[in-house]
Amino acid sequence: MDHLTNAQRYDRLALTGGRLILPDRITAGKALVVEDGQIAGIAAPDELGTGTEVFDVGGRYIAPRAPSKSGDADECECGGD
Repeated sequence: MDHLTNAQRYDRLALTGGRLILPDRITAGKALVVEDGQIAGIAAPDELGTGTEVFDVGGRYIAPRAPSKSGDADECECGGD
């Protein structure tokens, strides 16, 4: 997420308001939850809790990426429509 600087770190954040690309489908109305820089799961936006920093991606696609063969941590990328 290039809009975050190295100084901005969140223990738990959620990407909401987009279309989440899953292995078998594309779904909307869910949040991709990231904890300590790792993909932690998928949740309904109303289940995120007060300790979660929420980023609305404005209808863009959310494409989680699995670890590479080099062992890099999970990442997520937001692409345009």
